[in-house]
Amino acid sequence: MARKTSFICQNCGAVSSRWQGKCEACGDWNSIIEEASGGGIAAAVGGKVARGARFALSGLGWQEPIAPRVATGIA
Repeated sequence: MARKTSFICQNCGAVSSRWQGKCEACGDWNSIIEEASGGGIAAAVGGKVARGARFALSGLGWQEPIAPRVATGIA
């Protein structure tokens, strides 16, 4: 089975069939990386992507203490 690759811009998510130095969609340089497509875990289970369980996020009820300053003697 041939391995198919895609080149995806990490800035805007545009997909290309070949590597380019500059993304044609957003104009960002050196943001395109190669990713294998058509394989992996999702392809092994029939293309379905497993979803994680949702849970509520709780706020931080404390504040980190401010570290004391150290005198260095440098002007």
